[in-house]
Amino acid sequence: MNQEEQLSTLAHMMECITEEELAILTGNKVSTLKAWRNRGSGPIYARFGNNFLYRVEDVKTYIDLIAIGKISNQPKAYALA
Repeated sequence: MNQEEQLSTLAHMMECITEEELAILTGNKVSTLKAWRNRGSGPIYARFGNNFLYRVEDVKTYIDLIAIGKISNQPKAYALA
């Protein structure tokens, strides 16, 4: 198992997804997620070293906010580390 697979496995144990998994889910590039973080938008995330994790619950909330039109722009994200 390589390091990326280990990160994904551990993230899932913590009910999180990795940056790469969120990119696949949203149909965006990882660089787009980085731009969201730099602008303070996108789903809430946690940073551990060079790894960014997104709690599944926060991603669902983000999707709900977009889907029901409660926000016209992406919500502010907060780094937890």
